[in-house]
Amino acid sequence: MNRIKAVLTKEQATAIIHIFRTNQLIDLANYLNVHINPKNKLSYKLCLDCPIDSQPRIQAKLLDIAPALDETNKQAIETLSWHMYND
Repeated sequence: MNRIKAVLTKEQATAIIHIFRTNQLIDLANYLNVHINPKNKLSYKLCLDCPIDSQPRIQAKLLDIAPALDETNKQAIETLSWHMYND
């Protein structure tokens, strides 16, 4: 199954957690996942992981809420980079 993933930087992960802590977009929590670096099993990052057809909706929701965030979190959300992979 084709999926799409955004491996989050520290700033992006902080912005996503801030959004959830303020009880916004909590329905996206089921798309949170942990990305484990295959070369170093002790290296992991938070990521958003979803089916390809869900990504436009998730991206739109995040961009809709971005203007309400402080500048640092807003920029972090606006710079999400998505990568396709086969499950």
